[in-house]
Amino acid sequence: MTREYERFRPIDTAPEWSDEVFDTCAELVEILERHSYRFARTMPGAPHSYTLKRTWPGADEFVEALRKMRAVERIEEFFRGYWYRRFNANGFKYWTMGASLDHILINRAIHAPPLDPYAAICNSYDLAIHKRESDVERSKRVYESLKIEPGTEILDIGCGTGCLVDFRFGDIDPERYVGIDPSRGMLGVFADKHPEFRSRLIRTPFEDYWPKPGQKFDLIVALFGVPSHIGEPDLLSGKVQWLLNPGGTAVLMYNGRKPEDMDFYRNLGTNVHGSGGTPVSDEFWTVRQDDDPDWLTVVGSKP
Repeated sequence: MTREYERFRPIDTAPEWSDEVFDTCAELVEILERHSYRFARTMPGAPHSYTLKRTWPGADEFVEALRKMRAVERIEEFFRGYWYRRFNANGFKYWTMGASLDHILINRAIHAPPLDPYAAICNSYDLAIHKRESDVERSKRVYESLKIEPGTEILDIGCGTGCLVDFRFGDIDPERYVGIDPSRGMLGVFADKHPEFRSRLIRTPFEDYWPKPGQKFDLIVALFGVPSHIGEPDLLSGKVQWLLNPGGTAVLMYNGRKPEDMDFYRNLGTNVHGSGGTPVSDEFWTVRQDDDPDWLTVVGSKP
């Protein structure tokens, strides 16, 4: 019997991350999200929905979606005796019943962490991280250092309860902001505080976030330790650069007390914990010297 931790396995033929692969993922998501899905009433024990090929305006688009799925799928999941290739995007997982292009439906189900560790603390999170006046001043210093002008397109990775919006509320246009976070609880608090931002929040980890084709950002932030939880440094670096507009800036704040993070960004090209031993070399990022030893801030600007 397959144990829980054996339910997932990587697909050996999955392509390395590149701008071309990122483009394909974004194009695929745009296709998949454009169509309607119906609940699978015959399988209430495994809640999911599906879209039928015959309901699409043309069969060619359906086959194109399958072709793109086959090209970018990176993981298989074991379920009831079979392995299924799947594609994760924006809070959902998509799959078919086999690896060929001869299918009549595409399945979709909510894709979220089995446990939400922040659910128990989300309502007190803001007060917990701002216990002292010095904590408030630290946050104010970090958020006010960000260059946000009228029209700035912002991607807030690990947006949590919306602290960036709390501190820069008057400077951020909801229609030019996207916040992503895997915690339903944290996003719920964010939306309650700032209902005008509710439609701009997506429950998804960064690895599974895909914008609309061509959508880019002028400022990308992952602050106060968020990037320390992203397990693929090469994916993080490459995808952030792909998501930036020319002239855009990315600001990442790592947990400064994790030596593997500090070693990586002080010696670009070294091996990093979580990278599978693959050397990650990148001249895009520079370390910003801060007075706070708890955080290691790296900044990248796209020409």
